Amino acid sequence: MRFGTCPVRVWIKLLCMGLLVGVSDGCGPPSPGSEESEPLPSQGPYIGMEPPGNEPELFAPGIVADVMNEHSPAIFSPDGRELFWSVVTSANPGIQRWVMVHMEQVDGVWSPPRIFSLAHDGQSHVHSISPDGSRLYFSHEGEALVSERGDSGWADPQPLPTGIKPDGAGQYVFDLQEANSGNVYFVGPINDGPRGWGILVSEKHGGEYHRPLPLGEHVNSGNEEETPFVDPEERFILFASNRPGGFGDQDLYVSHRLGDGSWGEAINLGPRINSSAGERYPRISPDRRYLFFVSTRTDFADQEHFDQQTLSLSELRSVSTGIKNGLGNIYWVSIESLEGLNPTRGSDRGGNPEPYGPGSTKPT
Repeated sequence: MRFGTCPVRVWIKLLCMGLLVGVSDGCGPPSPGSEESEPLPSQGPYIGMEPPGNEPELFAPGIVADVMNEHSPAIFSPDGRELFWSVVTSANPGIQRWVMVHMEQVDGVWSPPRIFSLAHDGQSHVHSISPDGSRLYFSHEGEALVSERGDSGWADPQPLPTGIKPDGAGQYVFDLQEANSGNVYFVGPINDGPRGWGILVSEKHGGEYHRPLPLGEHVNSGNEEETPFVDPEERFILFASNRPGGFGDQDLYVSHRLGDGSWGEAINLGPRINSSAGERYPRISPDRRYLFFVSTRTDFADQEHFDQQTLSLSELRSVSTGIKNGLGNIYWVSIESLEGLNPTRGSDRGGNPEPYGPGSTKPT
């Protein structure tokens, strides 16, 4: 999937990953897959991190946000006691790994980040946890799977239920997200999307999933739309798009559900969230206080014209080996900063503002 075609950002990625292969232990923060991670805050919600304000901040720098390419948002369980995210370890296909990372709070203490036990080998990518916390969606070796949560933890993953994947999709559907209704939203094949991909929903009726249908033209604009997050009550959807009129390579948008069940005009989340780089993987926290997302922004304000700036080799090395190296980083921000989305209200199917219903939980 596309995360940006800017030659400069690609160059930064390649330079960074080339340097990272030979980086010494003292250069940069520990990788999240390492079993030798730095000591963590022992307790508290969001692994003990100080909550952000109305400006996006790196999430848990050196623990979650680090020199590798974070390739998902921070995905917390509804009770806030488990955390998943994904990283890509290298731009070199020969040594590239897509890895699911897992942390868990036990007796109030957070574990160090570790590769998720059910996806320890091969290429893996986390999608989401169901709103009730009972199902984990992820991909392993390209196949979308679901794991049920039991008394002893996550069970062995199983193929998706019959009906979710479109005919002829093979195993390639991704970014799956379940709503309270059981409906599953995801990125998959559609006829009029670029390269034949877009955002779809498979609705669940009578315990069975029905043929997936693409969301309307305000979501699937004919450009590249991906990484959806649907409100559990399906009153709005957040997604990434490279449609014209944005601030950078990819921007985050919101579309609200209208009275007739269709999806309204997509609203850009604005320059506080979107940058001249690329943003995707939006995710609202279970307590509905924070937006998590992935961005390729760096410390250079004019990132779009980075290749026209005169920099020393030392400065280039600093860019390449630092956390904000132009690879994907996980950020979080107070939901109150979102443009086009009231932080405490959604839209019911009559098109009217309505408070969020029950089911929101506060992480412990």
